[in-house]
Amino acid sequence: MPLLAVSLAATVAGAAPGGDAWRALVTPADRFFDVRSVDGSTFVALGYDGRILRTEDAGRSWQEVRAAGRISLTRVRFVDARVGFAVGHRGTILRTEDGGRSWEAQASGTEAALFDVDFPDPEHGFAVGDRSTLLRTRDGGRTWEAHEVPISLVGVRADASLAISDTIYYGVDFTDARTGWIVGEYGNIRHTTDGGETWDAQHGSLLGGAFRDAMDLPTFFGVRVEHGRGIAVGGLGKIALLDGDGTGWRFVDGTPLGAAPIYDLVPIRQGGFLAVGAGGLVGTGAGEHWARATAPADLYGWLASADVDDAGTGLAVGSNGVLLATADWGASWQRVTTR
Repeated sequence: MPLLAVSLAATVAGAAPGGDAWRALVTPADRFFDVRSVDGSTFVALGYDGRILRTEDAGRSWQEVRAAGRISLTRVRFVDARVGFAVGHRGTILRTEDGGRSWEAQASGTEAALFDVDFPDPEHGFAVGDRSTLLRTRDGGRTWEAHEVPISLVGVRADASLAISDTIYYGVDFTDARTGWIVGEYGNIRHTTDGGETWDAQHGSLLGGAFRDAMDLPTFFGVRVEHGRGIAVGGLGKIALLDGDGTGWRFVDGTPLGAAPIYDLVPIRQGGFLAVGAGGLVGTGAGEHWARATAPADLYGWLASADVDDAGTGLAVGSNGVLLATADWGASWQRVTTR
């Protein structure tokens, strides 16, 4: 399989991408939905039209890997430095065993679009998506079982209950093979303690004040639970925190990162988190305390995802073929352009 390689380097903030080499790899029409650290300075980015890009030097040079088909890919997660999984539209699941250099399609058992995937350990994996879809694997992703998460009517008015046919779930995070959370439309935050066999609804604790009905709650796009501390992010710039006993959630006061939707959330050093979203939003924080990061002023599109390696070097991707780089754990970002 031929690989297309191009050399890139981070430049000063605000510099515009340009040059024939850059346009040969990425154009303003490209949309990337996820980027994840594999190991050391190796990252994999993926997105619209089935594109997968890979770098081994934190974004200075790239290779393009062409996955089978032209179906958009939405999320990628790595179990270790070699094994990883990518999910996407039409029930797509791809598996790599060489750190993202090559990918093979897996049978998912569904045609629903998949938006997130998580592996709490090498054998147990979960993916979520459209039409209340939950996928589970218990053999390291070799086979998958498709399930439908029962609809929650917690906080929904009786006269509106018939309007909810299915729920789109955008985020999943499991702390072990049995305990996990999924989030999505209508402010849904669902929780399981039996590996996804049954689900309770925890978003009822968010009702009150400005949100009287669950259908008014913002959609949640991402959830992370680390060492008993949970954070969910989503529409209207809202950030929700898991309470101390792990059964309910509360909103952080106001919108500390602005009112734009937040699309991704990843843990960084010392218990902090990195968040990205619409309107070029990048920020860091934890609990009640969040701050916008320094970024190019002309970011008008959305950022779908970001990640950092163990040294604090990271990348962010989004619409218009944008690629940003950080060397300080997400506190500041620069465009990545040709040398």
